[in-house]
Amino acid sequence: MSPFLDSIEARLGKSKWLVGDQICMIDFWVGAMYADKYANKDHPYKGLMDKVIAAHPNFKRYGDDFV
Repeated sequence: MSPFLDSIEARLGKSKWLVGDQICMIDFWVGAMYADKYANKDHPYKGLMDKVIAAHPNFKRYGDDFV
């Protein structure tokens, strides 16, 4: 998962959503991943997910905006 987040981190530093400032279809797929894996306090690997998200502050902002 981290290589994918690494690949979108810089892009999310330049725009609100993945393709610009308007939400689009891909944002729902990636946003759902954030909600299911990173924002879910009951996820079985919550500790690991917290470490991954800490290394990707732009993705965290994006996910928080989505949820």
